[in-house]
Amino acid sequence: VMQTFVHHTNLFDSYICIDPSMWWDKKKLLEETKMFLSNTKLDGKSFYLGVANTMNEGLDIKSVVKDTTIETRHIRSILELKSALENNMQNGLKYQSKYYGEDSHGSVPLITEYDGLRFIFDFYNLKLTLKDFSDTTGALMDRLEKYSLAVSKGMGYKIYPSEELVNGMGYQALGSKHYNQAASFFKMNVDNFPQSYNVYDSYGDYFLAIKDNVNAIDNFKKALALKENPETRRKLEQLLK
Repeated sequence: VMQTFVHHTNLFDSYICIDPSMWWDKKKLLEETKMFLSNTKLDGKSFYLGVANTMNEGLDIKSVVKDTTIETRHIRSILELKSALENNMQNGLKYQSKYYGEDSHGSVPLITEYDGLRFIFDFYNLKLTLKDFSDTTGALMDRLEKYSLAVSKGMGYKIYPSEELVNGMGYQALGSKHYNQAASFFKMNVDNFPQSYNVYDSYGDYFLAIKDNVNAIDNFKKALALKENPETRRKLEQLLK
């Protein structure tokens, strides 16, 4: 990871480094990393460092830096790397590290990978409350649109709010007779997922609920043009009688 990060940085946008052996070869790579961090612009790059507890009993994360025995050179070199990362925030790198006091060099990879992914994709989690689902002001729609923009920026390509999530919100609003809000959700899905038969079927249900049979028929036909569905067919035939 460190070799790639320093010498082939543009191969990846994000790095998770797990308890690296920075002492190797008389700390050659560590010294190269220090120079790299101070002289390179790293905007748009993410780096997560996990540090295991490889110290002898009686030492802690503060006292070990003063130790000079060969047994602690591994963690001391990582802490040196940690300091270099923290002291060069001017380079624009999105950085975080964590010391795992209960984990060894062998056990630390799993938890570091998990925490590292959460750090790298911290923009992805959409937190909703029950209050959000009962909102009738349009605030939730604004949140979804801002969320889509944030995730798209973080991933580097266009990401839409989940079709299933938005569809569920649409039906919840429809069941509460919040028709304008329901229409907004269903229309969002139609715009974002035009190749999904279900978005037209759901939009048709909205028009059916407000007794707009013309648009209900139109949307049920669009759904069936994409995929035959017995329930959609039944609703359409009922309207055409």
